[in-house]
Amino acid sequence: MEKKCYSCVYFSVHPIYTNLGFCNVHKKLVGKDYYCESFKQINVEDLKAAIKERGWVYCSDCKRPIFNFEELDLHLRSNHHVTISFMHDVVAKEESPGAF
Repeated sequence: MEKKCYSCVYFSVHPIYTNLGFCNVHKKLVGKDYYCESFKQINVEDLKAAIKERGWVYCSDCKRPIFNFEELDLHLRSNHHVTISFMHDVVAKEESPGAF
């Protein structure tokens, strides 16, 4: 797999604009195709550890959390993009027509 933030363990994907995310190493917004010297390929063990520690990981294709290993396996077998977390966007409600 090629090096891209999108597949990095330190990347928190934006829940709406999945081509953007937050780099938890450099503490800045980055594009999904960017990568740096801190790149670390996310793997199944990282995802399982996050479920054990925090109780969930995030599928950016389905835009929903995953709470257990069986569900994680289904998403990974379907080639979904699963990440440890998503970027918390405090202004996302402004983008939703039903938010007001």
